[in-house]
Amino acid sequence: MSEMGWRRQLQISASSPAITDSYNTRFLQAVLCTSVEVTCTTSHSNLCGCLSMSTHRANPTPDAATATEALASGDLRVLIVDDDDDVRRTVADLLEGKVHVIGTAENGRRAIELAALLCPDIVVLDICMPVLDGIAAALQLRECGYPAKIVFLSMQDDPDFIEAAFATGALGYVLKCSVRTDLPPAILLALDGKRFVSPALCRH
Repeated sequence: MSEMGWRRQLQISASSPAITDSYNTRFLQAVLCTSVEVTCTTSHSNLCGCLSMSTHRANPTPDAATATEALASGDLRVLIVDDDDDVRRTVADLLEGKVHVIGTAENGRRAIELAALLCPDIVVLDICMPVLDGIAAALQLRECGYPAKIVFLSMQDDPDFIEAAFATGALGYVLKCSVRTDLPPAILLALDGKRFVSPALCRH
């Protein structure tokens, strides 16, 4: 798909209720954005067990040449999406000097609009946000053929959230409590087409 083609599709999706409804956005918001009491459930243990057995496959070392080139050039374009002003500032400060933060958005709908205009390489995306949640936004970006890699940044460690996030085609899932140590490698791995999951998810 040409650049003009996916830009046009993104602009249509950002303003069309029909597309949003097609992803059952209300259902996603009700299910995924409900406050979850984090417990060490059997399913969570099973998920962490699977991740633990494939630690090296899930979080491989970023390709040195790719990482060096991306950081040295400063041309890696990142869009930060979170409904919390403090989180957006923290992430922007963390990435300052490493990547080019081209913009920030407070919800999924605005993220789609900015993605069409700014062409980021990486979208750092929260899950629970007003207007349009991160899962629905990631699905719309993928449906439109947008080439940006998605790295989710969330406080949720429930396996249902993790499964839903990766089902969108995202390449990273970073816990907010580990943002300083986990987000930079997650971004570099995503750029290289590889998955990253916060190691803290397996420490149970």
